[in-house]
Amino acid sequence: MGGNLAGANRKRRERRGRRIEERKRTKPQRDEARLKRIVELSARLVSSICPKEGEQKLERLLAMSPAEIGISVRTTNCLKERDIFTVNDLVHCTPDDLLSIAGFGEKTLEEVYKALEEIGFHRPTTETLAFAVTPNV
Repeated sequence: MGGNLAGANRKRRERRGRRIEERKRTKPQRDEARLKRIVELSARLVSSICPKEGEQKLERLLAMSPAEIGISVRTTNCLKERDIFTVNDLVHCTPDDLLSIAGFGEKTLEEVYKALEEIGFHRPTTETLAFAVTPNV
């Protein structure tokens, strides 16, 4: 009777180990799926609040230049050197992309984050790669 119990426990541990290994292998796909889900839900939220106005406001915000959202001339010039001319270009950059620009450091990155937050965009998190493109409507 004790042998069957030990065998069952061993099988349970083996199954658990296989599930853990499977989760480790699929983590990048789960992260990507989570990011897509966040974008879909955000778009749905904006359109559910006020379908046409939400989309139009988002389009207007994304078409603005960095100077229009209150970013300094020096920072705007740094962004232009890297062909970042609109908020849309800016929100699709990762922090590492921005920090790789010559003359662009942590203070400048913080200035960009604050300006984007003032118009309703949210900072990138560990789950997202770039800014969430869902302004507060």
